[in-house]
Amino acid sequence: MSGVVQVGNEPQAIVKAPNEATSRYVKVGQRLSNGQVLVKRIEMGEGSEPIVVLEENGVEVSKLVGERPAAPAQPATPTAAIPA
Repeated sequence: MSGVVQVGNEPQAIVKAPNEATSRYVKVGQRLSNGQVLVKRIEMGEGSEPIVVLEENGVEVSKLVGERPAAPAQPATPTAAIPA
């Protein structure tokens, strides 16, 4: 999330999904990442950073505006068998 703007009475988040070429404005109810991620709500509290709540596979994730994406998990490296 790079920002949140208020358009009329409706907040919109500026996002760039990992599999999309450019940033775009999204509203609550729209989907990202080929429909896999739902923009569930945008919370704009006074005096605090806006929070965008996303949902994927029934799991909600809250993201602060400007928060860096989590690093992708590294695959586990198999341990070599130690000869006896």
